[in-house]
Amino acid sequence: MQNTKSIIIVLLGLILMGVPSSSFAFDSENNKNYLFKIERSRDADVVIYEANLSKDGSLNQKDPIRVYWKKNTDNGKIESLTKVQNSLSYGLRIIEVNSFKTEFQLVAFEQPMTLKKNTDGDYKVYVWIEDQEMEVERIYVRFSNKSYWFPKVGSVGLYTKAVNTPEILAKVITP
Repeated sequence: MQNTKSIIIVLLGLILMGVPSSSFAFDSENNKNYLFKIERSRDADVVIYEANLSKDGSLNQKDPIRVYWKKNTDNGKIESLTKVQNSLSYGLRIIEVNSFKTEFQLVAFEQPMTLKKNTDGDYKVYVWIEDQEMEVERIYVRFSNKSYWFPKVGSVGLYTKAVNTPEILAKVITP
């Protein structure tokens, strides 16, 4: 009985403090719309990219990809990208969009990417590497300095797999 009262008091406190439900941790990668993530050498926080679908299951024409922070250094708190992060580092440049696929680039990575359905009917992101279409699994950014305001990227690891294979292939890109 005492434990139940304690739990109720804590939950009421959180509600009264106005803690948004999005601040609680969740497993983004098991979300059906999950596409890929960017991990960084700087800390455990990741940028998540997921398909933004309309109610009928097609890609949202105005905003086909949702991008946000998962702050693992803050109990998995979810936050939007800042305007600077959107325009200079982790945001997207949409090239073409229709209800079946989206062509885009990450603003800090010039490699064209395509968001489309795979053979299982799930949306995934693909890139062409050496004349082969590859599914993007994750991207790892290694910074060569510790500056917050003027970060310098040492290398980018692009982790992909060939369509319909489990083998992960890494391509390291040095700016």
